[in-house]
Amino acid sequence: RALVSCDTKRDLSSSQAAFAGLKLAAAHGAETRLGTESLYSQGFCWAGPAVNPQGGYRGGVRAEGQGDEPGEQTAGGFLVEGVQLAAGNIRILTFACDACKTVILHVPSKLDAGKFIGRVNLKECFKSANLIHSSDPDFQILEDGSVYTTNAILLSSAKRSFTLLLSNTETQEEKKILVLLEQQTKVYQSIKMKYDELFSSGVLRKRRSQEKVLIRAKRRWAPIPCSVPENSLGPFPLFLQQIQSDTAQNYTIYYSISGPGVDKEPLNLFYVERDTGNLFCTRPVDREKYPSFELVAFATTQDGYTPEYPLTLLIRIEDENDNFPIFTETSYVFSVSENCRVGTTVGQVCATDKDEADTLHTRLRYSIIEQFPASPTLFSMHPTTGVISTSSSRLDRELIDKYQLKIKVQDMDGQYFGLQTTAACIINIEDVNDNLPTFTRSSYVTSVEENRIDVEILRVAVEDKDLINTSNWRANYTILKGNENGNFKIVTDPKTNEGVLSVVKPLNYEEKQEVTLQISVVNEAPYSSSSRSTVSVVAVTVNVQNQDEGPECIPAVQIVRIKENVPVRTKVSGYKARDPETSSSSGISYKKLSDPEGWVTVDENSGSITTSRSLDREAKTIRNGIYNITILASDKDRRTCTGTLGIKLEDVNDNGPFIPQRTVIICKTVMSSAEIVAVDPDEPTHGPPFEFSLDGASESEVLRMWRLTRINVEE
Repeated sequence: RALVSCDTKRDLSSSQAAFAGLKLAAAHGAETRLGTESLYSQGFCWAGPAVNPQGGYRGGVRAEGQGDEPGEQTAGGFLVEGVQLAAGNIRILTFACDACKTVILHVPSKLDAGKFIGRVNLKECFKSANLIHSSDPDFQILEDGSVYTTNAILLSSAKRSFTLLLSNTETQEEKKILVLLEQQTKVYQSIKMKYDELFSSGVLRKRRSQEKVLIRAKRRWAPIPCSVPENSLGPFPLFLQQIQSDTAQNYTIYYSISGPGVDKEPLNLFYVERDTGNLFCTRPVDREKYPSFELVAFATTQDGYTPEYPLTLLIRIEDENDNFPIFTETSYVFSVSENCRVGTTVGQVCATDKDEADTLHTRLRYSIIEQFPASPTLFSMHPTTGVISTSSSRLDRELIDKYQLKIKVQDMDGQYFGLQTTAACIINIEDVNDNLPTFTRSSYVTSVEENRIDVEILRVAVEDKDLINTSNWRANYTILKGNENGNFKIVTDPKTNEGVLSVVKPLNYEEKQEVTLQISVVNEAPYSSSSRSTVSVVAVTVNVQNQDEGPECIPAVQIVRIKENVPVRTKVSGYKARDPETSSSSGISYKKLSDPEGWVTVDENSGSITTSRSLDREAKTIRNGIYNITILASDKDRRTCTGTLGIKLEDVNDNGPFIPQRTVIICKTVMSSAEIVAVDPDEPTHGPPFEFSLDGASESEVLRMWRLTRINVEE
């Protein structure tokens, strides 16, 4: 809509006719700058960033005519194709676009795929819309109203249009926005032709210097928002905006600027025309290096007087999506346990983007492009956090122990025209104890000679699919049955994981010719909860082989009883060994190995003993009343065994008691008595109680002075 006002009462028929011949349009969201050079030559000046929409005004512009001399104005203006032209006393004060109707975007005739062409104010049309759709598949609309091309487009005609459908899925309400694309060159030519027509017909005219016009307007020496597209292609110098001082009505004003981008690094990026106040950019700008510039503008007279305070101008560099998102690492390595639950976190990746934060240019989306091995799909990736999780519980290290993912990060919220980067991700599958060890055979048979010890008799092998040389693979063997006497032991060979069965206690063929063992196997590590198999058990039959054994000295110690005072050459039974094969003592000969006192002789054939000296129970070699001699028994093959013959000497009363003390001293002044102790080497049956008496007891003098009293006799 356009609001038209008149400063004076006059016939507007010619102006209205001229106005009716102009095409009014809102350059809403246009991303182009219309040419100005020829208009300047006519004394006309563009004003306001809507002519160069990057300055911040979308959908409307403000412009005024210039007279022959700086500072002079025309009386009013028209808005023509987004440009206000001087036209008598008519002045267009306000121009706005109804967003629910037609939106015109000025674009080049050739557009590449993924090109940003403008922005539509969707909220102004339909705030509650939650579904947006374009009628033309060559264009895509984002949630913020940004319009992008999906394919390369060549405008064969001056215009092209499509419709945006906005709808609310809850209320079923719908609204439409018509988007009209116009070529930039056509727009500019149309404006120039209309301007030339108005100027030549006299509707527009230059103001004579003597004309006095008073226009009530808002003060213009104020900061105007302005922006420059990053990496702009120009043409340069690129017009940004016009700064003007109201004091130009009274003075000849010269404009100047300073600050970063002017007289500070980067030098000479901006300049202002001294006479017009038109601000220009001279070359492309990298927003990541210079996100904004704060310039100071000055308005001075010819003699250096400054009727205005310095004006601060903020120029913002509009971000272009010119930086690829970059992963923090070129390759990621993660690990996850096999058989884990769906949704188990594997790891998280992260990427950064140097473009402007909190914009679509830095709104990143993560995804998995490729998995190798490809089938089945086992992993998923959260699009916004970059967290990789399992999407299946069928991870099996024994089948595949490593997966390689090709992952992607893309800006523009993952839209296909966003910039993207890929990286590699390796996922190692960690082993769990989900495979029980199993014996490779169902049973074993082995043999061992009797009486052998510390000998390996069998190796049993198992199969385990878990990771080799880990606690999930290493086996522990146990003998469940058949080893009640402790004859066997089984250990694990750490290199081969086999069970090594050995005999640690001799077996006796005469007692048992066959032993059956039950052996089980488990792992060092406990089984995982997913394991449902039973423990593997194998039967081992051990055949005991007979051996032609030597004599057996059983029991190893044999006891015989003899009275200590028996006559010399008394014969008593001696040590007896036996042949285990025949269980008899036939064919066994005997020999004395040890006889400390030399008291006996041994019969070579029978093993009986004969005393060769008098036996004394009280001898020092007697221990607990037993005298030990060692006997060697041998068979005809000279196989031997040794045994001990213990001779228990029965005591006889062959020792009288005696008093060890030869002298007892009694000090009369200190004590009046003394204890006298008697001992007897014989056994107690031939010992106490003792009878004590005093020598010379018949003498009256002895009896008068001494007396004996028994003090420890049990009655």
